[in-house]
Amino acid sequence: DGSLRALLHSLVAVVHSHLPSEEKGGGAAGRGRDDDMDEGAGLLLGVGVDSEPAIQHLRRQVYLPPLSSACLPFAEVLITEIALRNRDRMTTMWPLLAGHYKLRLQHARVMTFSVEKVATGLLRLAARVLSREGMAQPLAEALSWLLPPHTQHAVTRALVPHIGAGVLRIV
Repeated sequence: DGSLRALLHSLVAVVHSHLPSEEKGGGAAGRGRDDDMDEGAGLLLGVGVDSEPAIQHLRRQVYLPPLSSACLPFAEVLITEIALRNRDRMTTMWPLLAGHYKLRLQHARVMTFSVEKVATGLLRLAARVLSREGMAQPLAEALSWLLPPHTQHAVTRALVPHIGAGVLRIV
């Protein structure tokens, strides 16, 4: 379980440390809180896993090379696939995943392929994990992150087809 969380944490760190400027926090609309993200290391703070010795060791060991813009959507797909293949451990993974999805959606100022993969990943998780014990309320709350005021209106408008298809899969 610790290695799974370390893997997810590493992927999230890579994604957050390589976001293009239009997807970083502190946008013109004043969205998001820059103190939620350690920009130097690209790691989420306050999601319950930073204090683990394995994560701290991994922070010191991992070099995060520059990524191409095509790698970010791929990393988002990997995060979703790892979570879906470990649905039985979702309650332990959810704080990290929730922090990641919330930050990515709140900070997105424009629609990109990477943001699309974040939204579709969240919708896929909801469709497959909503019925698990203890996950209905957190996932229902997370689905609201796809809508204003949590997400920019332009991003939500671009996501409407994905949101509609995702809701159909859920019901």
